[in-house]
Amino acid sequence: MKSSNSNNWAIDCQCPQCGSPAVLDETDRIFTCPYCRVRLCVTTPDFFRYVVAAPLSIKNPIYIPYWRLKGAFFSCVPFQVNHAIVDSTQVAYALKGLPFTLGLRPQVLKLSFASPEQGRFVMPGISSAEALEMIEATRERVDSAADVFSKGQVKAKSAAKPFFKTYTGEAMSVIYAPMRLEGGMLYDAVLNRPVTQAVSEEFPPPVTFGAPVFVPTLCPNCGQDLSGEKQTLVLICNNCQSAWQVDKGALSEVGYAAAPCVEEAVYLPFWKMKVRFDGIALRSYADLARTANIPRAIRTEWEDEESVFWSPAFKIAPQLFLRLSEQATFLKPPVMQSDKADMKRAYPVTLPLSEGAESVKMSLAAFAANKKEILPRLASVTTNMESALLVYLPFVKRSNDFVHPELGFGINANSLTTALNL
Repeated sequence: MKSSNSNNWAIDCQCPQCGSPAVLDETDRIFTCPYCRVRLCVTTPDFFRYVVAAPLSIKNPIYIPYWRLKGAFFSCVPFQVNHAIVDSTQVAYALKGLPFTLGLRPQVLKLSFASPEQGRFVMPGISSAEALEMIEATRERVDSAADVFSKGQVKAKSAAKPFFKTYTGEAMSVIYAPMRLEGGMLYDAVLNRPVTQAVSEEFPPPVTFGAPVFVPTLCPNCGQDLSGEKQTLVLICNNCQSAWQVDKGALSEVGYAAAPCVEEAVYLPFWKMKVRFDGIALRSYADLARTANIPRAIRTEWEDEESVFWSPAFKIAPQLFLRLSEQATFLKPPVMQSDKADMKRAYPVTLPLSEGAESVKMSLAAFAANKKEILPRLASVTTNMESALLVYLPFVKRSNDFVHPELGFGINANSLTTALNL
């Protein structure tokens, strides 16, 4: 079955309650059965594992792992911040002859959740970080080849290595491709052609892993149904005004704030983070203002005001992510909790706090005025999260934009629609 969104993959599954067939989008975190209507959170202890179905004629197939990486890649180079969208698969096991990528297979062939009973599975021998490096190297080679084709000249490769780089993205999973072992040779089970040879008959060693966990979407406080769109990582109880996320197979409460708005508003989620820096002096809001060289006089009270970083708690194009992070950090939206906020209009949280924390140094690099001083130091700078709060900020529709009614910063409505497909 194909997903309605060509950027995401469709996952065939069964309802844990009634057993009826269903289809999940790759980014779905809420499962709703089309038959019994049960609503469940879908989670996993580490990362999701999917499998490309092997032909029925293949007995005891061997499954080779491929990393699926989808998100934003940021790098600090002399002396700017570069970013790109990553959406690729990369082989996760070092065996000569294996295809480097799965290509279009996951989009045209059926995927389902992997289960150890389906065959013999190979554990990833290449980390996701190493896979990302390989994907980035491939992208650079493709860009260089494109320059040769379009301009007739070889693009000079920069001798300077990035000062710092990071990846933010909600989608990181493993896709298993089916193979068959015959006569010491490994065959592609779909195309029925050899891919490598001289493989031991004992390959691979047996491994086990857990299945996805389904958690009821009922408020642990009051028992009412939790609300949230299918991609969200945080669900809201509109009865007792609490927020919840899945942690270690169970719902745990998330502290949040949402300011009321006199107009009909969409509530966009942001992470407000108090971060301690080691290796650079950023202890107060005044330090932040000086680093960014904002066009305002430094006030005396800013010296005693703690430095706080904001970042979107939702996926968005990389350049918009950095812009919204900077605007929210320096505009300092008022934070308050109100039971009058209409949380039924809350935009889904699609980036966890861990991703927000990962983005802090890149946000610093983006707004720093003196990049020649700041960027080379980033790799040695460490950050420690001291506290964090999920804040829903109201944005009202103004023509084609959603704008914060008090502070005036906003985002194009089409960008929000597109963001759900990232």
